[in-house]
Amino acid sequence: DDYIPQPRPRLCDQAASQILDFLYDLIAGFESAYAAPILRHRHARAQDYRDRRQLPLFPGHDGDPF
Repeated sequence: DDYIPQPRPRLCDQAASQILDFLYDLIAGFESAYAAPILRHRHARAQDYRDRRQLPLFPGHDGDPF
């Protein structure tokens, strides 16, 4: 498996909740600041995927199994 063990210190309920709120705020701020480059990258990857799906599985083969 690709599981990498991470240390997980015991946290009280309040600390766990506050850390989670911080992480959500951090992610929201990052996403807001970098939305345009993230969307450009995802769009380019999706286009590359669509382009690759249109290529024949075997060169010289038209894709018709019969």
